[in-house]
Amino acid sequence: MPSDMPNTAARCHLVSLIFLLSLNLLFPRRRSKAAEYPNDARNLEAANCFDRLAATAKDVPPEMLHAFGELFEEYRDAERHAELLKEVGFQWRPPDALEFVARFISDRTG
Repeated sequence: MPSDMPNTAARCHLVSLIFLLSLNLLFPRRRSKAAEYPNDARNLEAANCFDRLAATAKDVPPEMLHAFGELFEEYRDAERHAELLKEVGFQWRPPDALEFVARFISDRTG
């Protein structure tokens, strides 16, 4: 994320859109994997988690979105975000977007 964005509200909106996009890109993939492997409930659970995350993304406070966006200054942060997304429905099941964002921030900041 460019640090020279003039408006915090605009930056938060952009980060929110990027977050939603990342969820919406994985949602159909998990649904198709659930259909491909009907005996493995993890893909369906992951798809349901992504559905909940997308539905609750608007509830993440602006200050958390700002912190979330600030953590994408380095490649390894984006890489960790991708890893966390892959873990949804398999290693953990966040109840909402706030929990996902909080875990990412905590993971990246210690």
